[in-house]
Amino acid sequence: MRRRLRAAALLAGLWLAALTGIQAQVSPGVVEKVVVTGRWTLRHTAAYGHDSDSEPAIAAHNIHDLTLVWTLANDSLTFDATILNLTDREPPRVYRQLNYDPLTHNPLGRLVEVGLRWRM
Repeated sequence: MRRRLRAAALLAGLWLAALTGIQAQVSPGVVEKVVVTGRWTLRHTAAYGHDSDSEPAIAAHNIHDLTLVWTLANDSLTFDATILNLTDREPPRVYRQLNYDPLTHNPLGRLVEVGLRWRM
């Protein structure tokens, strides 16, 4: 329980920093300024039905994505991190061959992408 609370507090802090565009000062001589920007995306799929009336309707589905980007003031170094499907939500069950709808959902769960870009 404590670990979950710490993780939730960390994510809330990152989310707040991303929304407010906080600029943090780093030790002099190393970097003048680090700019943190972010984006939170909500992907919503409304409830829909199948081709046949005998199968139950597919429930509405929400997916949350979070992207944070740390950029140095002179734009020479950028670090970014993206979490797709932040809550690790499974796609709704569909009574088809794959047990999910590949046109509207992704069965992979949470995906984490990180990147580093350096310009000279």
